[in-house]
Amino acid sequence: MKNFLTFFYHFLKDPKEVGAVVPLSKVTSKEMIKHYLKRDKRQPCRILEVGAGIGNISNEILLSLSPKDHFDIVEINHAYYKVLTKSFKSHPQVSVHNLSILNWSPAYTYHYIISTLPLNSFDVDIVEDVFEHYEALIEVGGVLSYVEYAGLQRLTEIFTNRKNREKMDKRRKFLKNIQDEFMIEKTLIWRNFLPCHIYHLILKPLPDCELKLNVQA
Repeated sequence: MKNFLTFFYHFLKDPKEVGAVVPLSKVTSKEMIKHYLKRDKRQPCRILEVGAGIGNISNEILLSLSPKDHFDIVEINHAYYKVLTKSFKSHPQVSVHNLSILNWSPAYTYHYIISTLPLNSFDVDIVEDVFEHYEALIEVGGVLSYVEYAGLQRLTEIFTNRKNREKMDKRRKFLKNIQDEFMIEKTLIWRNFLPCHIYHLILKPLPDCELKLNVQA
């Protein structure tokens, strides 16, 4: 309950940084990491979570870590960083970092990236920078999974001015282009507050590998 109240307080303080009123549900968390769960557990794996909040998805990942896996968490909010550091201090495979993802440049790349950044709260130039950075951080054939609340941007457009609607339209078009080119799966999750879409993308497809799209309503 204490961690939940911490999460809610920081949403009220800075909704653009946090992006959600409450943490993601267990069903949503499992959907976010479904491709990681399907991996070959005999092979060492590196996984990155961006915007972990109080660690709902992080805890699901922790349950599935293989002995040689490495798990990095990048969280810009310092209060959440302290919660995460306390939660995972006894787990040597987990490293928690307090900075913007755009400033995170490790000497290695990741097989899986899990992102809960509130992309629909950012200007399109920042969203472009984020995806460019994800592309630099991901392995060839690696999977990026991110979340977007269903219908929230369309609803927001009704109550905003023309200038903001134009910004939203540019951001939506950019994300649509990314999805059209790289998306392998899209799932609508109703058992979450609010309902959300989960997107799974391969930003660096394997050579001669044709991406197959799976959309679940």
